[in-house]
Amino acid sequence: MNNELLHLSRRSTALLIYLLLTGPQHRDTLVSLFWPGRSGMNNLRVELSKLRSAGIILGTPGSPLLAFEATSDLQQWLSAAEQSLSDYPALQGRALSGLEAVGETGFQHWVIQQREALVNRLSPILRRSYAHDTRPERRRLIEESAARIGVVLDMSLPQGEYDLSQSDLNGDIIRLLQAAMDDPQLLVFSGWPGSGRRSTLSRAAHSPWKVVDVDAVGHSGLMVAAMVMRILEQLASGGAALPEVLDISAQTPEKTLIRLASLLQDVRAPLVLVIHGTRKLSQESFQHLEFLMNCPVPLLMVLMPSVAETAPLLQVLAERSHIRNRQLLVQPRLRPSAVLPALEQTAQTTAGPDTLAAALKVIQQSEGWLAAAQEFLPRAFSTVNRFPLPVRLRSLLLETGNTVPGSLETLARLAGLRVPLSETEVADRLPDYATAEAIHTVLGRAQAAGMLVRRPTQITVVLPDLIWNVPDGEHPLGFDSELQRAALAGTLDAGLRARLRSSGLSEGPRSPAPLTAPVSPLAWQPVPPLLSGKPLSAHAAVWLPGGYHLIAEDGQLHVLRLGVPQPNTQELLLTLQTAVAMPWSLTGRLDSFAGGVGDYPLGVCSGESRNVLDPAQLPAAGQWFRVAGTTGQSGLKLTLRAYDLILTIREITLGGQVVPFVPGNFKDIGSGVQH
Repeated sequence: MNNELLHLSRRSTALLIYLLLTGPQHRDTLVSLFWPGRSGMNNLRVELSKLRSAGIILGTPGSPLLAFEATSDLQQWLSAAEQSLSDYPALQGRALSGLEAVGETGFQHWVIQQREALVNRLSPILRRSYAHDTRPERRRLIEESAARIGVVLDMSLPQGEYDLSQSDLNGDIIRLLQAAMDDPQLLVFSGWPGSGRRSTLSRAAHSPWKVVDVDAVGHSGLMVAAMVMRILEQLASGGAALPEVLDISAQTPEKTLIRLASLLQDVRAPLVLVIHGTRKLSQESFQHLEFLMNCPVPLLMVLMPSVAETAPLLQVLAERSHIRNRQLLVQPRLRPSAVLPALEQTAQTTAGPDTLAAALKVIQQSEGWLAAAQEFLPRAFSTVNRFPLPVRLRSLLLETGNTVPGSLETLARLAGLRVPLSETEVADRLPDYATAEAIHTVLGRAQAAGMLVRRPTQITVVLPDLIWNVPDGEHPLGFDSELQRAALAGTLDAGLRARLRSSGLSEGPRSPAPLTAPVSPLAWQPVPPLLSGKPLSAHAAVWLPGGYHLIAEDGQLHVLRLGVPQPNTQELLLTLQTAVAMPWSLTGRLDSFAGGVGDYPLGVCSGESRNVLDPAQLPAAGQWFRVAGTTGQSGLKLTLRAYDLILTIREITLGGQVVPFVPGNFKDIGSGVQH
């Protein structure tokens, strides 16, 4: 006060903040929030006396109403943000931080609601600033501000000079927009934060469509108020004729919605309403959205759940909502064709085998996730085996991991164990942390959210259609994403990580081990450098439970995997069926391989034995090679075992005829868990 720091108790601070944000309040109201009971009024008088001693007067003695006026740091921040998108300071912490345990239940509920409302107010400012301000130092401050208040920035828009956009879903979204002109449509658009969904929508939703972004709020009335304000803001910016005043009240959301629906009918402005953070939506909010979907206005409503939030959201829509005209789309992972143009621009080179290898490395290291690929692209030609995770990527990965309530610490310990384990084995290795029942509950929720998947020791893929299957049985659990596993493990201290890794499991050596029976060496021959495949419109990709990522594009098949050493590496079998035995050949290129004892980058099955490339005598990185032989009676069965792999299969011939990698279904047909 008067440029002097005041030392106040948390209860006094909470009282001042409440009065500042709500306006004058009756003494009885304040007593019920902070000092319930027979001595409550006396406690209030004592607190007021302390504040008067500090020079803060909230009202005249005996006055039933108390009030406090001042300029808050939030008001200063908002004022600076409204005047300029680039010169306001970084936010210093979470809204109303430290007030969660002050006062009674009513005040604590108010803190939660107020925090959500403030975050909803700050989010669009931060996101707009992040999109418009390209200065590195400003972007860093905006990232820090967003992380402190719990806002996930929309990094789906290409950052800086790297445009990694793909047009896979443009046709689907355009068809939805056309249908929405006559009848409202609902799109559930699943993906990881920073996967490019928002830019995908922007590319498809041309004029006259207006795109409105809203962050979900748990309070249904505040959710309606925020949604209406954002819609009005967008309509006004587009020049729509609006009434001078539209009564917006969080207390009567239904009345506000009816007025909004009438307004939308009058202006007939086609809207794409994008709702982020869908896990916060209440049952009442779903009813409000259902009402909007029944209004005769041109509307495409887009719910943007994360991968972990998608299944629960679909269940709610199926069981509790009667919204019709709904469709699910999943943002696909990146393919080489999306990364190559940016690499060519960055390296000032033309497309070639080395550039393709660099693109594949970016996709392998990022697991096809756009936000990570943007970060890793400058390192594409680096020789390091594993790119470090920047802070903001770790934050995004932990944000998605936090969608399973109360699970973060348990999942972090599982991540530290590294290897796939059954529920019982996980509980056995964490006996001092939690009960077996609690661990089983968390693992079940994480599996339902798609964070954990069953990882069989062997998986078979039928070429060229990339149809896969696994053996019957109860398989151990492992993380679907190695990046998320690494981010979770990174929250543990180094000592705990070391203890978890050594909890009775041998990881195997980090260097290739000599071959053992029944495995025999597979002879290979070098071939001259080959040009990249011819551009084809057909492509397909599959993300397998266990981490292998197969991409068929431009007539080539790429097999990628990002992982850590395992005591029993998953085996991938690629099969091509034939009616009789016949000669075969394969031309490929190996750009990365790491495995444990008995692992190998490529081999062929002959009965129960394996003829494989000897890890001690592999082709040099980037060297095209050829292997050949005769198939069995049922066809060709290739085998791969590696925890880290970048392998390109340029061509396979059967009986002298080239087998085209042109799958019958040109789409991502993965396990359903995609970035």
